[in-house]
Amino acid sequence: MRVPSRAIRPLAAAILATAIVLPAAAQTTGGAMIGTGPGTATGWGQAPSAAEQAAPRATRFITYAGFWRRLGGAILTGLLVGLVALPAQLAYGFLSRQVLDLTASCDSYSTNLSNNRVYQGCEPSTGLAILLFMGYLALSFAIWWVMVPGRIGKRGATLGMQAVDTRIIGARDHLSITAGTAFIRELARALSVLIAYIPLAVVLTAHISLTTDIELFRTPLADYEQLEWTTGWATLYVFCYLAISLPSLWMLIDRRRQTLYDKLSGCLVIVGD
Repeated sequence: MRVPSRAIRPLAAAILATAIVLPAAAQTTGGAMIGTGPGTATGWGQAPSAAEQAAPRATRFITYAGFWRRLGGAILTGLLVGLVALPAQLAYGFLSRQVLDLTASCDSYSTNLSNNRVYQGCEPSTGLAILLFMGYLALSFAIWWVMVPGRIGKRGATLGMQAVDTRIIGARDHLSITAGTAFIRELARALSVLIAYIPLAVVLTAHISLTTDIELFRTPLADYEQLEWTTGWATLYVFCYLAISLPSLWMLIDRRRQTLYDKLSGCLVIVGD
C-alpha cells in the first residue's frame, strides 16, 4: 500500500526538529543525555564502549545542579548537622568543667585562718581531658557520618540536598555512589580548601614581616592593627580569598558543573532523580 507524501512530511519535520532542538537544550541548560541500565556509563557526546553497545538501556535526560541550588543545600546540611551535634557540644563543655575540676591534682596546699586547706598549683588531669576530648570527637564524627556520607550512600543526598532537590551520582556510570565514595568526596573537599589557604598564609606572613615588628604567634590579636594597608596588599588578599573559593567556584566554568573535589572523587551533582 502506498503512503501519501502529505502524511510523511509532518512526521519527518517532527523527527528533524527533535534531533536538532534536544541536543541544543542539553547544552544550554546544563543537562545531559545518559543511558540507564546494565553497564551504561556513557554521557552526552561520549563514545560508548563495546559492553555498553551490547547492553540494553533506556535513555533519560539529566540536569546538572547549579551554583545557588548547591550552595543552599550545603548551608541547610551544615545547619542540620550543627543542630543535631549541639547537645554533644553542650555535654562536652559541661563535663570538661565539672569532672576535670573534681579530679584536679594539686602540688601543695596551705592552711588559712579558718583551718581550711587552700590548694596551690592545681592542674586538671591530662589523661581524663584527652579521654573526654576523644569521646567528643568520636560522637561528632558519628553524627556527621550518619547525616552526610551515610545518608548519601543510602539515599543519594543529605537532608539539605533533598530539600533543594539535588543528589549525587557517579561521573562515569551515573549510578548512586557508596558511603565510602561520599566520604572520599568530603575529604577531597577539605584537602582542596586547606591547600587553597596556603597562598593566604604566605601573604599574611609576608605582610606582617615586612610592615611591622610583630612576632608571629606571640603577639596579642589587638596588636595586629599595626598592619599597614595599601592597594597592593589589599589586591593580594582579594586574590587569596578567590583562591580559597576556587575549589567550589570551578563549577561555574565546568561543562558538567563539577567542582574540583567532584572531579577528584569522580562525582556529579544533578537535579532530581
